[in-house]
Amino acid sequence: MVDLYENWQQFQVPEVPDFRDGDWEVTVIEKTQAQVDRQKAMPFFFMSFDGGEEPRGREVPAGTYKKLQHHGRQTIVMSDTPAEIRDHKPLFDAVEDADDPRVLLMGLGLGVTIKACFELGASHIDVVEIDPVVIAHNGTFWRDIYGDRLNIIEDDAKTWKPEKGQAWDIAWFDIWDTISGDNLPEMGTLHRRFARRAPWRGSWCHDLVRSLRREEYRDRRRFWW
Repeated sequence: MVDLYENWQQFQVPEVPDFRDGDWEVTVIEKTQAQVDRQKAMPFFFMSFDGGEEPRGREVPAGTYKKLQHHGRQTIVMSDTPAEIRDHKPLFDAVEDADDPRVLLMGLGLGVTIKACFELGASHIDVVEIDPVVIAHNGTFWRDIYGDRLNIIEDDAKTWKPEKGQAWDIAWFDIWDTISGDNLPEMGTLHRRFARRAPWRGSWCHDLVRSLRREEYRDRRRFWW
C-alpha cells in the first residue's frame, strides 16, 4: 500500500497551470516556517489557508502548494496539502488492490485523484464535474496528458444518470467543500445509487463525517434532555 505519511508529495500537482476565470482560480500558495511556528503555539486550532480554523491533525507544513478556490465560497475548494492527499487513502488503496480498475470520480478539483489513480494502476477514469470552468481548465489539462483513458462529463453528481449497463470497479464521491456531518445523507444516497454499478464505493472523509454526525446527534439529545 502507498504510504501517504511518507510519500504524499508524489501526488501533489504543481504541474496544474494557474488560472483566473470569473470567480474561479488556481494559484500557488506558500506556507512559511514562521507561520508554522506561530500555529504550534495555538492550543487547539491552527489557521488554515483561507483564514478559518481547523482542528489539529490537518496542519500544513512549510512548503509550496496548489489551491483551487471559488471567490464566492468561504473555503478553499481543494488543495494538494498533506491532509487533503491523505484524505483519499481509501480510494488509493482500493485502486492499488484492484487489477486495472475502471474508476468513477465524482468531482474534478485539482485532479489529484486523477493523477494518483492512474499512477496506481487505473485503466480508465470517468469524472463527473458540475462546473464548466473547472473542466475547461483543469479537465483539459489532464485530458491532454491521459487522452482517451480519461473521460470528463459535465453534470451534477447528485442527479447524473449513467448509461444503461455502465459500471465501474471503484466509485469515489468528493463533491463537498467542507468536512461536515451534514454531508452524510448525500453520501449515503450516492453510495446506494451506485451500489449495483460499483462494488467498491467511498466518499471523501466518510468516517470523519460519520463521527461528526454522531457527535451532533449526541449534542442534540443532551440539549433536549
